[in-house]
Amino acid sequence: MGNHLFKAGLEYRDNKLDSVFDEQWLFGQGSFGYILQVLAGQGTVRNRIPSLFAQDSWRINDRLQINAGLRWSGEFLIASNGKIAQRISDEFQPRLGFIYQPGKIGSSKFFGSYGRFYQELSTLLMTWYQMEDFRWQWILYDHDPRLDPTGGEITSEWLGGIMPEITGLKGQNYDEFTLGYESVIGENYKFGILGIYRDLRDGIEDVMEGFGNPGRSPLENYPKMKREYYGLELTFAKSGGKKFDFGASYTLSRSYGNYPGLFAQDLNDNRPNVSGQFDSPEEMIQATWLLPNDRPHVFKFFGSYRLGFGLSVGVFFLWQTGTPLSEMGTQMMIPGWIKFVTQRGTAGRTPSVADLNLRIAYEIKNIFGSRFAPRILLDVFHIGSNRTPVTHDQRHYFGVDDFGSQTDPNPLYLHPTGYFPPMSARLGMEINF
Repeated sequence: MGNHLFKAGLEYRDNKLDSVFDEQWLFGQGSFGYILQVLAGQGTVRNRIPSLFAQDSWRINDRLQINAGLRWSGEFLIASNGKIAQRISDEFQPRLGFIYQPGKIGSSKFFGSYGRFYQELSTLLMTWYQMEDFRWQWILYDHDPRLDPTGGEITSEWLGGIMPEITGLKGQNYDEFTLGYESVIGENYKFGILGIYRDLRDGIEDVMEGFGNPGRSPLENYPKMKREYYGLELTFAKSGGKKFDFGASYTLSRSYGNYPGLFAQDLNDNRPNVSGQFDSPEEMIQATWLLPNDRPHVFKFFGSYRLGFGLSVGVFFLWQTGTPLSEMGTQMMIPGWIKFVTQRGTAGRTPSVADLNLRIAYEIKNIFGSRFAPRILLDVFHIGSNRTPVTHDQRHYFGVDDFGSQTDPNPLYLHPTGYFPPMSARLGMEINF
């Protein structure tokens, strides 16, 4: 429409989980004893997500273009009885951006954007709170229940049923702002700088009373979820060369708050929306500081060189600083569960990691006729890997006395629990036709 390019669309998605599970997890707590976690249930749940969007790209002149749009989506959680158990119908997501070209057209540009983004809820959350046949228990033992299953004390439990709908529940969403500049240098080189800021507005997690938005009713006794990311990225690249092309980037960043995301790395908990985060107000004391995915410095380089006669070599190199470590102990409110003894992320960092990977490719010509282009590929991963520790045991204490003092220190505190992968190689063939 003249200088406007208008687009609109709709989407409907139906995520279904047909689940049958029966699990028992045993956690040793030093001399404190053992915690047995029991999970069992069966049923079918769904998350139905309709969405609509409209956007307009307005090319004001050869130098300036404005992009604007609005997306709406809803989430309708269907419980195991086939009825809607929870509605989130106000997921409005505005988007705005611009591109401005100063100087010679096509030689450089300023650009920026703002957007709001919603993350759809996992069906795992629904198996806990919208399934009629469900059982979750924490059982405390002062002895090993594998030898004697009697004498356990149930400290927490949820016996299923369909949780009543939460009025005013907000979907998990964040805002993102970007501002950048790119410039062509000569014929084949490009330099860029990009600033990024992301801010979590609301999240969804389960607590002892159910699930919801921490910081909002009915979970106003919990702190509001907080996760902020600041990043500054510098890039330099060469493309279009006859033999050699490369790209390089350096990112300076900070990740701060009390909520790492759907996967709680420092708790080693990969259950989205039902993780061990926010389980009690006591757990959130000293929980706001550097998050476990904070890496202040990241450098990346990739390049390829074509030697001729069908042979080419590619390389990818990554160097990044380590992640923050925390000192964790035990709560009084939930026996056996963790709390931050000192401010989160202040117990040191994991070592920095360097990673070098190589690809050698050889193109075999005319072996199967002109229609086919087979290549022999040799990939070598993690060259020179020294098995750097990348994760550590961050639990310092297993017990707590009646006065709240931490007891029963963990002799393996800050010992490595995971290492960088070893060097490996892969040989294969690729056929394009």
